[in-house]
Amino acid sequence: MSLKAHNESRKNEASQVGFVTLAGTQVAPLLHMAMLCALLGVDSSTIWRWIRGRDFPQPHVYVGAKVRMWRTVDVENWLNSQATAAQAARQGRSGAGHE
Repeated sequence: MSLKAHNESRKNEASQVGFVTLAGTQVAPLLHMAMLCALLGVDSSTIWRWIRGRDFPQPHVYVGAKVRMWRTVDVENWLNSQATAAQAARQGRSGAGHE
């Protein structure tokens, strides 16, 4: 099998396994901390601070004592809510004082 055919086969397998697109990147349905940090551009202490502040979804799967995984759909919903909140805040500021 050629390299091109192999890569195409792997791409088809990925779509059948249920990979999804998050922030323009193909990712698995469950994200571990390292992938989550890479996608969001923050480190793990920031994620845990967001969770403690109830701003970020709780991990969905616990693997052993230290490994946590988040559902991609939960992270995507959180990202969408952040964008909506930011847009509402911008609109609120732009409308203030224009009476």
